[in-house]
Amino acid sequence: MLASKNIFSLCLLAAILFRITSGVDLRYHVVTSTMDIGVRYLSATGPLKNGAECNEFKKLTEERWKSGFIMNCQHLSEKQNDNYPKEHEFQLTVNKTHVPMEVLGIPYAFQMWFVNRLINGDTSQCFTGVGTAQSEDVYYTEEYSGNRNYYERFILIAPIDEKICHELKKVRYFVDDQLIVKWCKRLLKSEVKVNGQLLGKYMLNTDVRLVNYRRGESTDISGLFLQELNGLKLGCRYTGYWATAKQHP
Repeated sequence: MLASKNIFSLCLLAAILFRITSGVDLRYHVVTSTMDIGVRYLSATGPLKNGAECNEFKKLTEERWKSGFIMNCQHLSEKQNDNYPKEHEFQLTVNKTHVPMEVLGIPYAFQMWFVNRLINGDTSQCFTGVGTAQSEDVYYTEEYSGNRNYYERFILIAPIDEKICHELKKVRYFVDDQLIVKWCKRLLKSEVKVNGQLLGKYMLNTDVRLVNYRRGESTDISGLFLQELNGLKLGCRYTGYWATAKQHP
């Protein structure tokens, strides 16, 4: 009798394990092996429609598509920049198996720095900015009450440099004086090297003064700011994204 119960228990356990390791679990594995990331890309062409934005982006990242790293592209928006290149925002689905496990275990901001370099490959120019604000990047507009000026916060990810904040505040004016760095602070330092670099996550208070801005237009100069920081020969040394401003509920 006891042997029969043991056999029944083993059969039941086998059935449960079979169900767990069947299609349901495989679908879960596929989902968790990918991640969606926000990408901004500057383009002199436009306006583009009917999927042409992703097609243009694919031409620049053809090798990453062939390797299977980039799996899907969705165009989200186009931001006007007057006489400057337009900034296109995409959501890319990428294959996490192309990202080393040690990178997947570090904070989001540093993962995005790695992904940005992976997207751009070995090019000396950096044509994208990667990442979107996370919950820890939220700030509240009530902090700027009374006579204090309101500054937009930008999250900058770059190799650790003790002088970076000093240099940013020294230069101060970027994108033809449309973005002014008023304050800079390092929030986080990576505990492991990424592509041979220790990384820092910095918060910048910026005063954005757009030129020739027309009411109702969707405008963003963060891509131009990053392009200016990276220059023509540094590759993707800098990436970043706007923090999220909210009002207290």
